[in-house]
Amino acid sequence: MPVPSSTRRPIFRALYHVLGALWRGVAAYLACLVVLFGLCGVAADFVIRGVALRADILLPMTYWLQSHTGLALFEAAEGKLIRLDTIIHALALGTAFAVATYQLLRRDQAATGISG
Repeated sequence: MPVPSSTRRPIFRALYHVLGALWRGVAAYLACLVVLFGLCGVAADFVIRGVALRADILLPMTYWLQSHTGLALFEAAEGKLIRLDTIIHALALGTAFAVATYQLLRRDQAATGISG
């Protein structure tokens, strides 16, 4: 027996609001990733350029690098980059969750007529 359309309309409306909030969360997640990785790239560029222009930092760093193997340096850098990647993704997910929650609460608040 088909369900009357009057009972399906609120379900579709709620589904539309949930999907809209999730879409805004996904957009916020991707925007945060772009911004955070961009900031990391700019910071890395400034650090590399700053170190390259200063001989008082570059010379001791050269001696320090000679005493380490390439594999050990690579593994240390890889571990730090993985940790940084995890932190960036956690920040982006937190922001996306906050945006989606805000959108759902705002819709719920507007539906109940509570002003805040």
